[in-house]
Amino acid sequence: MNWDDYTEITTPADGDTFLNHDISETVVGQKMKKITWANIKAALKTYFDTLYLALVAPGTSGNILTSNGTAWESTAPSVGDTTIRLRGLVSNPQAVYAQRAQIPLIRADAALTITRIHIHCSDTSPSTELAGDLKFADDINVGGFANATVIDVCDTTNGVVTITSGFDDATVPSGKYIYFQMDASPHADIKDFYIEVFYTYD
Repeated sequence: MNWDDYTEITTPADGDTFLNHDISETVVGQKMKKITWANIKAALKTYFDTLYLALVAPGTSGNILTSNGTAWESTAPSVGDTTIRLRGLVSNPQAVYAQRAQIPLIRADAALTITRIHIHCSDTSPSTELAGDLKFADDINVGGFANATVIDVCDTTNGVVTITSGFDDATVPSGKYIYFQMDASPHADIKDFYIEVFYTYD
């Protein structure tokens, strides 16, 4: 067989057939086998779906990512399936406050329940406490934040606050924006603060 005798295909179609000698097993007479491009794609999708699931939610099962044929899209886990953690760092919060007091975090793509809030400041001196609330509202427009609702007060003690129960309102309706509201300009000694929010889908 001389491969130079064949025309190269750069974009295979589903019906194109590929020949291979003894793909998976020894065959009497060493016959050629064939497989279509459609079947190759199906096998690859099955394989890569397991990889994307492992990357997004290690150790969990269920439909975390689905393919719509052109792109990967996120889908909500089943009720009680998993707890999701949102985390980030706010650098130079005094300068951030000068722009506006609200720090948008996420938009609830479905009804969810906050289960834990944790904030840790870079400076833990009692004289430099961070005062603020975790809230949700209809929008995050400057001058907006319509129908703002307090999830819980998040004032730090020695630069740290952790809340796991007793929330003012932990149930966030679908479509609402969750944000952290600084009540006053943070002390200049607070160079940054870490924030994480845990939630489950209802």
